[in-house]
Amino acid sequence: MMRIAVFIFSLIAFGQAVAEDRAMKFSKYSSDFRLMSYDERESRAEFRGSITVHGVLYFQFDDRGDGRMDGVNFARFVPDRASFALLPSVIAGPFAAPIKYISLEPAELMLEQAVGADEAMRLSHGTASEIRRVVRVTIRRYTASIECDSRAYWSTDSVVAPSPMQHDVSIGDAPIGC
Repeated sequence: MMRIAVFIFSLIAFGQAVAEDRAMKFSKYSSDFRLMSYDERESRAEFRGSITVHGVLYFQFDDRGDGRMDGVNFARFVPDRASFALLPSVIAGPFAAPIKYISLEPAELMLEQAVGADEAMRLSHGTASEIRRVVRVTIRRYTASIECDSRAYWSTDSVVAPSPMQHDVSIGDAPIGC
């Protein structure tokens, strides 16, 4: 009888440990963001609020194969050092990882906001496969989820504006991959 009790206790303890491993924990972040939804099974959390951050926005264009581009594939925002502290990142749980970049969607609209409609059309159908701009981004909807078996951060409700000031940003290669 004692073995059965120990076995049941072990199962309960194991189940709690697994549940704790599934729970996401977040870094400290601005009180201007509120956790609106949390799906432990999908390891997805959505935040809402309004935070203005600064950094570099990288645009990658779709190559037609003839040396010309055909629209925007991705808009990936890399916050400056001060802005990282304002944004929640997953520090424990499945695929815990710091923010490498935040995907801003829809990418075409982000490009128009960053450079203007005419310049966006010229760039997205030009010959450069990517560009980058120092920007100010107001994020109102922010999500941490899992994509391609890694932690991903993205926003579907942001406003982008060119930044008149240089911020503490390191402009390097565009973030690639999942």
